[in-house]
Amino acid sequence: MVVIPLVIALVSAQYGAWVTFERAPEQEVLAQESVKRHEDAQLETEPPVVARVEQLWDVNGDGWNWVFEKALSPAEIAEAGRISAQLESADIGNGPTSQEETAAEQMSALGGRRFLSACIPDCGSATRYKVVLTGHRRETVSVVGMRARVLERLPVPDGTMLYAGTQGGEPLERVMVDLDADGAVRTFDEESQTSTPYLHSHNLTLAKDEQEGFELTAVTSRCWCKWELVVTTEYRGQQDEVVVRSDGTASGAPFETVSADAPRFGEIVDGEQRGGEFSYDYMGNWLPMDG
Repeated sequence: MVVIPLVIALVSAQYGAWVTFERAPEQEVLAQESVKRHEDAQLETEPPVVARVEQLWDVNGDGWNWVFEKALSPAEIAEAGRISAQLESADIGNGPTSQEETAAEQMSALGGRRFLSACIPDCGSATRYKVVLTGHRRETVSVVGMRARVLERLPVPDGTMLYAGTQGGEPLERVMVDLDADGAVRTFDEESQTSTPYLHSHNLTLAKDEQEGFELTAVTSRCWCKWELVVTTEYRGQQDEVVVRSDGTASGAPFETVSADAPRFGEIVDGEQRGGEFSYDYMGNWLPMDG
């Protein structure tokens, strides 16, 4: 009578061990799937790609060009010359220096908006940015579209324009957006003088934490444009639009590109000429342009 329960218990234990052994791979798969679902849920709290943005300026390659809504007085023009003279001690050609950054802050405090000139292919005022996209999904994300979306077109400033062209340096990267046209991100071929959508010649896919960076030049001759970059992604058959602004987020300050192509700069106030167009003599002086 005692032997039978013992046999039953032994058989039950052996059967339980067999079931556990047989189901172990299945349980491991279920555990792995649970971990993946948890990771997916965490990653999906942010966009399929995340962005890092840096505005690029270099005196040697981009010049030292500013446009103002305000018609600056002679005293303010002289102050702009004093500020610009700080660049003479800068190590021009090796990227932004502390002198350049300080001078740029002071010119901005006077009300200036900095610009560079670009012809890719049509000429206009421009700003230049380094944009780095990082994959933010467990599997590969495809970038299938990129374009600039203009949020606001303000009138072109017509108070004062200070222009000091480039002194050499490397040419601009030919990845650009024309804010006066469709805003598509394009590459530019200098030989044929033609542009094609960037993603027609680049297959942009990003694995998790994989990065892809490019220089983006935005050009306008018509407006003071406030805009954002719209990146269209595809992941597991679903498309999403990721908005990128000047700080890399979707909600930060928009990018700004301001045209310096006003028909006329300056005004006469109480018989005194204020504002106008000036060129820099690289000796601390802004001199009126002819005409």
